[in-house]
Amino acid sequence: DQAAQAIENAKQYNNAINHLERLRALHSIDQAISSNLELKTTLGLLLDHLRLHLKIDAAMVWIYNQNLQRLSYSVGMGFLNENLHNTNLRLGQGVASQVALKKRDIFISELKQNEPGFSKYPKFHKEGFISYYGIPIITSNELVGVLEDFQRTKLIMEGENEEYLHMLAGQAAIAIDNFTLLEELQNSNLRLSEAYESTIEGWAHALEMKDIETQGHSRRVVELTVKLSQMM
Repeated sequence: DQAAQAIENAKQYNNAINHLERLRALHSIDQAISSNLELKTTLGLLLDHLRLHLKIDAAMVWIYNQNLQRLSYSVGMGFLNENLHNTNLRLGQGVASQVALKKRDIFISELKQNEPGFSKYPKFHKEGFISYYGIPIITSNELVGVLEDFQRTKLIMEGENEEYLHMLAGQAAIAIDNFTLLEELQNSNLRLSEAYESTIEGWAHALEMKDIETQGHSRRVVELTVKLSQMM
């Protein structure tokens, strides 16, 4: 009885340590997202924690482009062949796109030697993967990407491990959404700046058209002002 109690205490202690480490991992990902780091840096950190805490051999994140209806490779870890950088998948092409289309998890416990769903992955047959788990990355009910996990031994994904995987997918959704919003804001600011400059140029041109003596004067004033500022 004492030995059984000691074993149970050890299990509970290990579970508590694992739970704490996972919470720390989620916190570090939150900090990366709030620090506005590069998207690939944040997703790389996320995959690091995923592989460490869930003992996953390899994982990758695809970004969904709604306009092109394509999945584009973003970041991956644990692959023997790293030539995935320029890989794109059309919707309906491959297992990842099926995850995207159906917006639900796909689990394949035993992959075939030449699995047709991964034909677009360079030298996939040489990776030696046995199990696969794909999960959609969704924010506000909109698909933004796909998270894929690969295992070279039989993968068991259930209970707390499966819940933690979904939490990491949720973190990935927040990271992608934040990056997209920031990119859209930067593009809007750029368009606004270009419109402002075009308006100023239009006013200067209108002045020149009105009075022939001022032709080119506005532009010369600008050029001289810039040169003077640089000298100062």
